[in-house]
Amino acid sequence: MRRVATAVLTLLLFAVPAEAVFERHSRTGNLDGDPVRETARTVKVTQRGFDRTAVSIHDPCPSGRPYSRRVTGVEDSLARLKLKRADTRAGREVFVELRSGAAGRSGEARVVAWRHPEGETCGVPRRLFKFESEHAGPEPVPGSYLANFGTRVRNASERYAGREVVLDQFWARPGEGACCPTIHRRIWHRYSRSRDRYVVYRFRTTFRPTTAP
Repeated sequence: MRRVATAVLTLLLFAVPAEAVFERHSRTGNLDGDPVRETARTVKVTQRGFDRTAVSIHDPCPSGRPYSRRVTGVEDSLARLKLKRADTRAGREVFVELRSGAAGRSGEARVVAWRHPEGETCGVPRRLFKFESEHAGPEPVPGSYLANFGTRVRNASERYAGREVVLDQFWARPGEGACCPTIHRRIWHRYSRSRDRYVVYRFRTTFRPTTAP
């Protein structure tokens, strides 16, 4: 219980306020195993007068025909953008988390690979993992709502090749504020080479006692 409470407090303390703040940010590395390095970077998307944020991958291409592909949805701001050796294939993968809302408690997270099809000179995106707070799954208890979330790409189990994606969801019961959720759902995903994506292999839901008014 104490570990869950600590995780909740840590996540909420470091939640990134969004309010549609665009910042230029990029990471460059070899995403598809070819001789040319690609770049994942934020792109500005203006909606209803606000400069919001998405992420695209820019590929110089050995043929000299550079191009970019957007690989995320549009949210208020960037929380993190990293290149990880997530799956078991050549190159690194793009791990991105975008946030929306005044307290940055909603948004999305993705792990995107940049595949290099045989016979093609430029890469193409392959979505390996996707989470959107608007589609968080079934409520743990009737009337509960998702108050926050967090994602990590790490070696959570040596049983599986590559790294795993660990998704933490923090749910608030009816009447609880978004600052103090008492339900913690953790979902582990492993990489499936045959499906070329991440699949759920374990989940756990923990209920903390509610605080009396």
